Amino acid sequence: MKIISFMAIKGGVGKTTMAFQLAKYAQKKGNKVLLIDLDSQKSLTDTFVKEHMNFSDVKSIVDLLNNPNVGLIQTNVEQGIDIIPSNNTLDLITDVLITKANKELLLFMWFVKNTIKLNELYDYIIIDLPPAWNLLTKNGVAVSDLIVSPMEPSRFGYDSHQKVLDSI
Repeated sequence: MKIISFMAIKGGVGKTTMAFQLAKYAQKKGNKVLLIDLDSQKSLTDTFVKEHMNFSDVKSIVDLLNNPNVGLIQTNVEQGIDIIPSNNTLDLITDVLITKANKELLLFMWFVKNTIKLNELYDYIIIDLPPAWNLLTKNGVAVSDLIVSPMEPSRFGYDSHQKVLDSI
């Protein structure tokens, strides 16, 4: 199992699109993928919203961060692709998490508790991180084997990319 996170300090550079496309490519190659949406904008989650699936009645990344002992809470969205969705309260939960011990390692603790099962179920875990260096991003970076950081070819894009490198 490989854990790949998409990170950019600047929004609008295509990280969610790239995360989605990598998941679809892996699926096409016969791999099993778990997507984790750590971005409060929840664009990756919304990509899979359908008439019969709006994620309102499933556990989300908020549940996991509130309680890393929650176990596996993924929702199947397509053959070979599961997701731990984001939801509208993700920004609010960061204010609560700030007081928790090991707040930057909550996702890591969940991974440790579920590693055996995750290794059995998935070839890739792809994480969409928020466009900021914050508590959510730190949690995603802590578990990543690889970080992909797309950037736009501009002065601001290069400055933003340098912030990503400095942060990591």
